[in-house]
Amino acid sequence: MKPSLIFALLAFLLIFCSGTTTAKELGQLPDESLRQDSATPLICGISLGFPPYQFSEKQQVTGFDADVARALMAELNQQFEFRQNQWENVLNELRTEQSDFIVGMEISPIRKQLFDFSLPYYFRKDAIFVLAETQILDLSDLTNQRIAGDKHSFIENKLKESGSLFDYRLIVTHSKSDSMMLLASGKVAAAIMPKAVGFYLAKQLGLKIRMLPFADYPGTPVAIAVKKGNTQLSARLNQALNRLKSRGEIQRLYQKWFSIQPQ
Repeated sequence: MKPSLIFALLAFLLIFCSGTTTAKELGQLPDESLRQDSATPLICGISLGFPPYQFSEKQQVTGFDADVARALMAELNQQFEFRQNQWENVLNELRTEQSDFIVGMEISPIRKQLFDFSLPYYFRKDAIFVLAETQILDLSDLTNQRIAGDKHSFIENKLKESGSLFDYRLIVTHSKSDSMMLLASGKVAAAIMPKAVGFYLAKQLGLKIRMLPFADYPGTPVAIAVKKGNTQLSARLNQALNRLKSRGEIQRLYQKWFSIQPQ
């Protein structure tokens, strides 16, 4: 081959090869690692014993948050599977990448250090429940009493801020169902949980309960948690959430599970 042809070929290769590399480095070409394969199922972490938001009935995952997850995945045309477990295990599975997202998690400063969140899709209010016939009238009557707590809840955080958290003997249970059973049996004097959960469980047990007065607040925002740094998935979830909200689908699910907006 003539030297002139060799030089021409080398020049051609250098121009086009370097051009491709530069485009890749500048992000002008699609990065295959960022593409979401909708045929590969995502794993959705969800809790047990948290009705009417998240629970199991007749070996089926059900509840308001479960229906929101189904609606979101349908909107994204994304296959997915539920992985249902005790709440602490659900959290650990997302942190160790055994799941892709958790539906229905309350946003708190501590959790924002561990996870990224979608836009909130409702607000949830906590309450302190006692048996209706008890003589306990306010929080001061629970001093040194056993209370089934709700870890990182608004109420627990408020008690911590006021410096009174250790005035009470807070215990953590595996589920809100366990907490309500302890209250029913008299093994705790009170139980902290979301209002809707407390009244739902009490109705199931035929239990008469009432709420103690506590500081009023608009509620804790509830959203979908993803692994820290998974901005692509959180962006997709936000797009789907906005579309569902604009069509009134989230409100329709509210009405399915609650007679009024859930708290």
